[in-house]
Amino acid sequence: WRYKGTDDPARYRAEWQKKTREVEDDYAALVAFMKTYSANNYSQAEIEGMLNADSILRTAAVRGYINDWDSFTMFRGKNGYFYRPPDGRFQFLQWDSDLAFREMSYPLYGPRVALWIEKPYNLPRFTNYVTQLAAFSQSPRLAAWFAAQAAANAAFPVKAETYQRFFAMRNRMVPALLRQGRVVPVQ
Repeated sequence: WRYKGTDDPARYRAEWQKKTREVEDDYAALVAFMKTYSANNYSQAEIEGMLNADSILRTAAVRGYINDWDSFTMFRGKNGYFYRPPDGRFQFLQWDSDLAFREMSYPLYGPRVALWIEKPYNLPRFTNYVTQLAAFSQSPRLAAWFAAQAAANAAFPVKAETYQRFFAMRNRMVPALLRQGRVVPVQ
């Protein structure tokens, strides 16, 4: 989400390849968003007119919670599509979480989106989504799902204890998020 100092679409094509309406070659909305985001002096109404904040915050919370470091909202600029539906507000379409659930203690979001997530109108929503995920990780419903998976596929059972260990590691980050207003790993 970085403005490259020019509105020339050629500077954005390589990183933001269009997958629909390619013939139109219209990057105006994307460039306007990049310029606004990079300036970091926008109002909540202005930025939310350009992107679907709740959708992106939910995506960031899930990908952060499952430690999917190989994604745009974490540490790599890939594994998701930046989609602009008919309402004109960008959102992410999640793709490829094959590097999630690793027991490394990455923060819940990366520097690329930190300025936006840490805005006073976004951080409480993000925190709420992460807190819901942490609560769900301890729920009877998830335990029942693990049991059903084990019963349905005895030859290749889901190892619930591996995921429960992972969830416990991630859940240790939630109090710091609530206490400090920032997502930081707790050692």
